[in-house]
Amino acid sequence: MKVIKGEKALAFDKEETIASIRKTEVHGSKAYPMSCWPSVDELKAKSEETLNQLRITKVEWNVPQNCAIYSLRFTLSDGTVSKKIGRQVNLKNSFEFSKERPIRSIRVNENGSHVYKMVFLDGEGKIIVEIKG
Repeated sequence: MKVIKGEKALAFDKEETIASIRKTEVHGSKAYPMSCWPSVDELKAKSEETLNQLRITKVEWNVPQNCAIYSLRFTLSDGTVSKKIGRQVNLKNSFEFSKERPIRSIRVNENGSHVYKMVFLDGEGKIIVEIKG
């Protein structure tokens, strides 16, 4: 994302930001193309102001008996909730992210068909929450 420092605020380029979004090989491109969320079209439909402030506020998941992460669902700061990704009906665990400590990266451990761990990191590379099977 290109950020230009100005006297009043940082510039935000909606098209460049959307184009810079990367998808994992597990969810969003090769293995599960229907699992990409939000889609590029959904992002383009949001206002620049909303997109500029958009962040993950909540993650819900289920890991049955220390196996792979079977189900995930995300909530965004504008109230948008993803479809549940995975097989389990009940999402037994959840974590709400603080606006004061935003997610800057997500590490995913997977084997091509299952996700075994997701680590949400802050701007200093410190773990906010770790979800693992």
